[in-house]
Amino acid sequence: MLQILKQIDDNKENNKIIKIEEEINKNVEDWSLDLDIKRREFELKNDGFAGLLSSEKTKIIWGIINLGYPQQNVAYTINYYTQIIIKEKMEIAIKQLNKIEKLENENKIKKELNEWVKGENFVEIYQHNLLVICAYSPDSLGGPSLCDVIESHLTFLLIKKFETLKFIEYFHINPKALFKRENCPKSNRN
Repeated sequence: MLQILKQIDDNKENNKIIKIEEEINKNVEDWSLDLDIKRREFELKNDGFAGLLSSEKTKIIWGIINLGYPQQNVAYTINYYTQIIIKEKMEIAIKQLNKIEKLENENKIKKELNEWVKGENFVEIYQHNLLVICAYSPDSLGGPSLCDVIESHLTFLLIKKFETLKFIEYFHINPKALFKRENCPKSNRN
């Protein structure tokens, strides 16, 4: 193992992974989502891919390619409001990461990381919540499938409806299935 690490270190100039990692570490503090979006848009336009899309209907912001075949930009399933939330969370994460990097005490670092990983309470983030429950008899053969259809169709309809309402700052849909007669979480029973 030491021989492999020494070999990697000796060939540092030729090792693309190390170069990429160094570049990422160097730029984390200076990273800006807006500049990254502009860079990606420029790369896509010059690649010819963006020309295939209607700019009115599709605006590429999140260049996320899935692992499946054929490759596609999975970002098309991210609605406008989810983009806002992702952007806010990424900016908060960069600030938190920069704060953690400046800490020297190991216990303080662990504490900050634990708080960061714990995340926020979903119910407290939003002003209003809507809980939709699809229930069926344990003997029902079609119950699970019906609930899947209701969940996906309702999600689609809500997204389309709320995206047209200008007075809503943003909204987020978080489908969650409860299995084997689980109780609804207490935080959602307000």
